[in-house]
Amino acid sequence: MDYQESKQVHLLAIRLIAAIWRFYKKDARSLFGTKVVDERAMVGCIYRYVWNEHKARAWSVQDIDIEYDRMEDDELLDKQKSIRGIVLEKCIRMEKCDQLLHCAIKLATGMKSITSDGLRRMFRPDLVIHNRGNNGIANNGLIVEFKKEKEKGVNPEDAKLDHAKLLFTTCHQAGCMQYKLGALVMLREKYADVGVYRGGKVIVGYEVDESGFRKMTEEEYGGKPWLNQKKATR
Repeated sequence: MDYQESKQVHLLAIRLIAAIWRFYKKDARSLFGTKVVDERAMVGCIYRYVWNEHKARAWSVQDIDIEYDRMEDDELLDKQKSIRGIVLEKCIRMEKCDQLLHCAIKLATGMKSITSDGLRRMFRPDLVIHNRGNNGIANNGLIVEFKKEKEKGVNPEDAKLDHAKLLFTTCHQAGCMQYKLGALVMLREKYADVGVYRGGKVIVGYEVDESGFRKMTEEEYGGKPWLNQKKATR
């Protein structure tokens, strides 16, 4: 990775963390404290701050979208193929990958019984920074999945599937989207756990609240706290 690309990746991460910090500083208390608010309302607030951090500063000409359909008119939706076969075909590093349970296998298992419309929904990220209509590392900047912590009714596989999607979509050898950077954000009442993905693996973790952010130790982010959707105490 050259200096310019390294700088771009660093700025993508910092701008996202700054947007989440603003959300906790200005919106989280009222959104978590008044009634049950849907996760999408919270993502909408964070989108506004990402826009301010990213577009309003004229740093990039890339587009910022919510719930963007990454599979429209894509060959991945060939109905003649099984969903499992489609995903596994897209990964070219299966034999060399050091993941114990490779993301493509996890995705294929999760999608083996759904329709092509279901596959389209599975690759509709909560927030992306990209060049619309194009794929590949030159066009795809940041992909983000958000989860809101829950007191009950938690599906432990829910966040794990998003984790697999981020491993897959940030892998530069997977032959598909090849995002420069990804993030999985677990929105809790008082703070967020953020896992940052690059090159098909987790590279760092952050804890963000209204006072700022803290970089996790390697031991902390190795435990992937952003995959725990149960209500946490702090």
